[in-house]
Amino acid sequence: MLFSKNTKAPLTTDSMSSSSYSNTVVIMDVIRRTPCHPWWRFILIVIILSLETQLISSAPDFTKHLHSILRNHTAFACENHILSIVCPPRTSVSVLSAFYGRHEVIPNLCPSVPNNTVEENIHCTSAVAIEKVKSECQDRQSCHVSVLSLFLGGDPCPLTTKFLQVSYKCQPQHHRTRLVCENGRLKLLCKNSTVLAIYSATFGHMLHGSPSCPPEAGSHSDMECMSSTALRKVSRRCHGKENCSLVADVMTFGNPCFPGTRKHLRVSFACVPRYLLEDVGFVSRDPFMIPDYTHDFPEKVVLYFVSGICAGLVVLEIHYNSSRSDGGYFEVITQGEGRTEEKPSGWLVLSGNFPLSFAAARWPLADRVPISFKVLPGDHEYPKCRTKRTSYEWYIPKGILKTGWMNKHLNLVPALVVLFYELDWEDPQWKEKQSECATKVEIVRTSLQGRNTKVAVVLIQKKTPLPPGEDLVASERASALCNACDLSGKSLFVLPHTDHLVGYIIRLENAFYEHSQTYYYTEIRRVKSHKEFLNKTTHQLLFVRHQFKIAFFSELKQDTQNALKYYRTAYSLIHELRAHETNMLEIKTMAGFINYKICRLCFQHNTPLDAIAQFRKHIDLCKKKIGSAELAFEHAAWMSKQFQSFGELFDEAIKLGLTAIQTQNPGFYYQQAACYSQDRKQQAHQLCQTEIIYPTTDPLSGTLDFYGQRSWRQGHQSIDPPDTEKEKTGILALQIKEKGVPHSELIIALLSNAVAQFKKYKCPRMKSHLMVQMGEEYYHAKDYTKALKLLDYVMCDYRTEKWWGLLTAILTTALRCAYLMASVKDYIIYCMELLGRASTLKEEQKLKIEKNLTKVLQNEVPDAELECDPSSVSAAKSLWGDRMALAGANEVTIEVQDYIPFIQCKAKFLSPSFHVDQPIQLQVFLKADGPNPVSFSKLAVSLSNQEYNQWCIIESSSQNTMSLVPGKTKCYNFSFVAKTEDVGKKIEMTGIELLLGSVRGRCVFLTWRGAGGDIASPHEALQASRSSRRWGRSLETQEQDWDNVTLQHSTMIISRIPKISVQLSHQPPVLNNEMYCLNVTIRSQEEGVAKDVKLTAGLKPGQDANLSQTTHVALEGSKICEDSAAALIPDILLGDLNPDQKLEKGIFVRCSTTGPRIFLFHVAYFVDTTVEGRQIVCKCHKDEIVTVETVVPFEVSVKFVSTKLEPLERVSMDIPFLLMTDVISSSPWPILLSSSSLELFSLTSTSPDMKSQLEQTVLETGEGASECFCLCCPPVIDNNNAIATGQYSIAWRR
Repeated sequence: MLFSKNTKAPLTTDSMSSSSYSNTVVIMDVIRRTPCHPWWRFILIVIILSLETQLISSAPDFTKHLHSILRNHTAFACENHILSIVCPPRTSVSVLSAFYGRHEVIPNLCPSVPNNTVEENIHCTSAVAIEKVKSECQDRQSCHVSVLSLFLGGDPCPLTTKFLQVSYKCQPQHHRTRLVCENGRLKLLCKNSTVLAIYSATFGHMLHGSPSCPPEAGSHSDMECMSSTALRKVSRRCHGKENCSLVADVMTFGNPCFPGTRKHLRVSFACVPRYLLEDVGFVSRDPFMIPDYTHDFPEKVVLYFVSGICAGLVVLEIHYNSSRSDGGYFEVITQGEGRTEEKPSGWLVLSGNFPLSFAAARWPLADRVPISFKVLPGDHEYPKCRTKRTSYEWYIPKGILKTGWMNKHLNLVPALVVLFYELDWEDPQWKEKQSECATKVEIVRTSLQGRNTKVAVVLIQKKTPLPPGEDLVASERASALCNACDLSGKSLFVLPHTDHLVGYIIRLENAFYEHSQTYYYTEIRRVKSHKEFLNKTTHQLLFVRHQFKIAFFSELKQDTQNALKYYRTAYSLIHELRAHETNMLEIKTMAGFINYKICRLCFQHNTPLDAIAQFRKHIDLCKKKIGSAELAFEHAAWMSKQFQSFGELFDEAIKLGLTAIQTQNPGFYYQQAACYSQDRKQQAHQLCQTEIIYPTTDPLSGTLDFYGQRSWRQGHQSIDPPDTEKEKTGILALQIKEKGVPHSELIIALLSNAVAQFKKYKCPRMKSHLMVQMGEEYYHAKDYTKALKLLDYVMCDYRTEKWWGLLTAILTTALRCAYLMASVKDYIIYCMELLGRASTLKEEQKLKIEKNLTKVLQNEVPDAELECDPSSVSAAKSLWGDRMALAGANEVTIEVQDYIPFIQCKAKFLSPSFHVDQPIQLQVFLKADGPNPVSFSKLAVSLSNQEYNQWCIIESSSQNTMSLVPGKTKCYNFSFVAKTEDVGKKIEMTGIELLLGSVRGRCVFLTWRGAGGDIASPHEALQASRSSRRWGRSLETQEQDWDNVTLQHSTMIISRIPKISVQLSHQPPVLNNEMYCLNVTIRSQEEGVAKDVKLTAGLKPGQDANLSQTTHVALEGSKICEDSAAALIPDILLGDLNPDQKLEKGIFVRCSTTGPRIFLFHVAYFVDTTVEGRQIVCKCHKDEIVTVETVVPFEVSVKFVSTKLEPLERVSMDIPFLLMTDVISSSPWPILLSSSSLELFSLTSTSPDMKSQLEQTVLETGEGASECFCLCCPPVIDNNNAIATGQYSIAWRR
């Protein structure tokens, strides 16, 4: 597989890990006869690699489609919305769960209505929601569900905002599931030319277990644990194949659970035609690999071998580096090799005709990590093998582990040397080339003399080999070549130029891997064989060394379980050594390195609890092994490195799928690392002298033979140092080196990592606490800008939470930063806060701050702050001088509401509303908290209507100086007259401004938003709503209890109180359709003339629309008003009213329907008045409302009877009959029936004159009157049986 440096690596299960070492395979020169110029080689590789990169970038991304049908999906929607679910083509919805209701776990999902005063139920759910959702969505490609209680089985919690959340999978249309218990073999088989499409795979233990795999006695069956790599490993084994078989054991999938937990493997799959895979453009058997395009360039065999296998050469990152940037002693503590973040990978490198610097791809193997490769020339000299020791009887070890041993087995001594040679079986120069190849092999063997490293040969051929046994020439020559090179048949390989190049490469790599495994197995056995020669009296160090070597070789062999076992043994043995000052550093160095390996392997095995337990044990065992008191900072640095390294391991494990929690995350370990770095810094300042000179002869020069030893006494293991003077010189050199270490930078980096972790896991207080420490470290590092930025950010939280002691400490540091930066505005702000009520400083400290603040206000340079760095003070004074000399920069505006200043301000209107003929009054209360009185030059209140601002300003003068006495509340009153056009409008305070200083010095404008207050008293605005009983109460004295002062930032301008009376007289109820009279009497009680009096009368607006259509108002009642008459007559002119004058007006109303009605009588007028000496014209009005009921005056009934007074249902033509009408009064008042009439349509009357029989009849309540008419029905021309009689009318009045 090929890809360039910019190509994203394919997702593989083993692509990231925390192991560190690798198999080493060295491949020798490729021998070719054809010359090739270097520039042509360069162009060839660039072109081919570019072509490969382009091909791969266009490869279809199958992983996206596979991911969409494998993972669990979640969809949700709020109440009264639509929830939509859509799966990819040829898949269907499989509902896993459905929740309808509300739960406290996700309170911010679908928030409730802001004005809802009902307490919501956060523990409600619908039991039938899943059945409703399944009925709509199960086995469908898409569905849409209405989130309504009616549809989802009823409302589980009324008056609560609910939501629907559905968890589902998109499963193929045809899928099956197989389950096997731990250590069982799973077999999958497809028939009829179909292939396996893996849908899901899990290995571990479900929360409720599996009936097929019951848990063992005493197992942790109440916990769910799943392997994060199961799906990927099963997919690589089985995806796209017709059949596959694999074992469900921890060797294949790892152990995600506690020991003793019964696990099982569950695989969901489908046997599908290849079109299902072709639809997404990918038919590879490994859905996580990019397709192979190497067959397009078969002639570039060696290049593809380099790019396919050798690509991705990863330089081992050494955590225990030999850099001395952290101090000379730190080289001794941390130098070493082998702590890498990458998984073990050996090295394979080709030399010869093609440069390899362009290779940038890693070959992904499904079952194990790739081997790494390295290029070495054919005549490379390997490290000489020293003479093997035959006895340990008189051998005294000088140290635990040599510094070059790990590097030797990582980069110098290979497990396998492979010689690439271009040679065909039918080559005409076979003999010469065979001899040349044998010579090359012999050169390699000579260089490796004494080593167990194996040698292999790969023949690069142009033709495809025949099956074994068919090519007799090849068999014969292969045997001859093996004899000439002294090789076994398993060490000779052929790499042909064919379309199946990748397949041959994979086989080669597997063969190389097996050879390397054999080498490391041999090395482990060799080390173990030494144990019988050792004794625990003189060879304690060798026990540790040998256990470490066995663990190291096991790790290179990919046997991480045994590696962990032997590392733990080595760790136990190292703490059995007798520790003293001479060997303390060596013991801690090796213990720290072995602990790192153990923790990393525990994380790799998905047992984080074991890693945490090991690290805690390690810290407990080592934290008191301080060593030399003169080098105590070494121990603090070592402890810091331990916590930092574990935090990095923890963080890396989280990135690979481990779940962390708020109380157990990498942030705590980074924080502890920072704390020990701070201890290191403090101890270095105490122990490291500044006057001493570095020794002429450097005691720290030279390389170390063993980890953790001192360079001036290497190999010394006795308790007492061999040379006291050298010991003192070495300690002195380490102390001098320590002075040059940038401690603050180290601390800041660790704190920054901790802050990022605490922010990620939502620990705000821990994050704020560490940001304060970061700010202080920036201060010590003289980066005052960053320090001030961090401290200012954190202070907001501490002000809100009222941590006054912490806030004072932060403000003190911020004040020093502002002084050293000569930041005038910041300096003034922090001075004011430290003088305020939130400050916990002593009186003398506040006096000094107040003195400096006064100097700044007078445009003078302030005195240096206490505990400032003397080297920075002189530069700060120069900066202050420049600031004070700047012209036009003497005004500073500070919005103090975000701080807690030493001047407090509150303001309020004396009433929530004022009549327009009353002066508007407001009060501003000021209180100083400083040690001495505070003078100010100006106080101004800004209002929403800026025309009133001129009346709300007070300034000091020579006769009137304004000052505030500490602890005393002072009140300032303001009043102004509102304009008549502002009636009905609200006036608000938009801000308050206080001027400190003067134009001769520096002007500082303190501004408050609204009616004042500050961040320390947010409750004051709430108190205003509870203080209505205090309105109208004026202040009796200049002093008032500050806590009792409430804020009122707005008031309403309302109209003047009218001094007229409006009386209504009428006789209810209203009778239907009569002209009902409402008499209005208006009497003036004004002292002056009420001008332009207007009356608006009629139906009050805002009632039922039908009432306005059936109610009609008129000014005259002599005749019935038309239906077109309005329901409300506006602005009826009544003229002027003199004092005590009375005016009457009648309003007539006709109601054509019954029911209650509300009538409005609005009287408006103008009057001249005087307010505080100002003449204004006020518009006044008064409203009177009356409700009257409309009733029916009488009921009328009609009946047909014969001349014999018998009821008739039908009448006959030309036969007389009687029409009788009955009128019954329902009015509470007597009714006069003026007249009645009957107008006939089709009928005729038998009497020529039909006079009213009810004329001038008076009916009392409940009385009735009747009238009779004799009629006759004429012949009907058409056949219509129904005819119209006529219209009966009655004229009446009260």
